[in-house]
Amino acid sequence: MAMVRQKTKRRSRKAEVRQPFEYVLLIAPKFNERKNKTVTRVAIRTVKEFTNFAYELIVDTRMEDRRLILGIRGLRAPQLTFPAVGPATFESEFDDLLGNYEVAVSKLGKEVNVFRVDIRPENVTLEKKPAAGFVDVVTRPEEW
Repeated sequence: MAMVRQKTKRRSRKAEVRQPFEYVLLIAPKFNERKNKTVTRVAIRTVKEFTNFAYELIVDTRMEDRRLILGIRGLRAPQLTFPAVGPATFESEFDDLLGNYEVAVSKLGKEVNVFRVDIRPENVTLEKKPAAGFVDVVTRPEEW
């Protein structure tokens, strides 16, 4: 009697490749000496470092109720053309943010990463982040 061999489907177990982050978002309290009060610092930098110039990130910002929307639009060459090495950066300060906020970061109006943070005068707590995304969030300046 001849043996019949059955073919079974094997699932290939490719390791899930995690895409590296493209940007780092800092949300942290900062004391503004000119205003003499604590504000919320929001800064974005590229993970990639540029070798010719220290580019500026072009970012549209707006608040809608308790939602901070950051739209990354592109890069701008610095006005002073001295050679510099480093990431492209953007920084802004917001007054009177306190409590829970949703932060939405979009890249060229296409991909969006949404985070939930709790903002206090002494610290910021990351409460929710997407499972995968193009932005990493940090809440302490030394991590940025």
